[in-house]
Amino acid sequence: MFRSRHIYILLAGLLNLGVGVYFTYWRERWRKVLQLVGSWLMIVATLMLIGAFFYEPMLEGLPRPLTLPGIVALVVGVFCHLFSGMRQSKDINKSVQPKVSGG
Repeated sequence: MFRSRHIYILLAGLLNLGVGVYFTYWRERWRKVLQLVGSWLMIVATLMLIGAFFYEPMLEGLPRPLTLPGIVALVVGVFCHLFSGMRQSKDINKSVQPKVSGG
């Protein structure tokens, strides 16, 4: 039985989408490191939740060896992104904007 594991995959996808929409690299090193760690954790968590969707229904009882660490990694990744943007200055030029080449 697949229970609610598909909802966890949806949660991870929506959080990745939400973070991806706002994402810009910051110039301060500590902000950039938090962003990269948060993104890495969110990607790994998504892969763990997809793996849990196929692996955990075959287990006896209700163990969730991949779902719980996946959800925890997802939450920690979101908080890394949240903390990287806290107390930022009002100057929009502090972020590194990607260059768009005209064709």
